[in-house]
Amino acid sequence: MAVNYKKCPKCGSKNSVKIVYGMPSFKLFQEAEAGKVKLGGCCIIEGGPEYHCKDCNNEWNREQVLDIAYGQIRGLKASVGGYFGGYYHVTNY
Repeated sequence: MAVNYKKCPKCGSKNSVKIVYGMPSFKLFQEAEAGKVKLGGCCIIEGGPEYHCKDCNNEWNREQVLDIAYGQIRGLKASVGGYFGGYYHVTNY
């Protein structure tokens, strides 16, 4: 199962942008004004939001998306590769 971190866990929209922390450059200000990124401020908070939904204004991080994805798992399928014709063993003495 592939996890799409940019998909909003609240509304399901893919209309999201990355939240950028730290002192922004002039180019980053322009990208923020164009709606390509969201400025998160100068302080980086551990576990803080990494993405912003432009449709519902929800903010989330990768860990929250993984928790939701793992919660949706209902079962696992596994197979072991190899030779399926049976096992043949020859012993020479």
